[in-house]
Amino acid sequence: MTGRNETAYLGCVALPDATTLLEFRHLPETIKPGEQVFACVSEALLSSILF
Repeated sequence: MTGRNETAYLGCVALPDATTLLEFRHLPETIKPGEQVFACVSEALLSSILF
């Protein structure tokens, strides 16, 4: 556990702090990547013989 304003490391990789994680927590709800992936796959299948 680190104190305030200290960077935590996993090996040589700096880990994000809790504030950073909380800022990005709702990002998937905002950009809805599942819907984008589904639309892309559906378009690819519709334009191919596989569908």
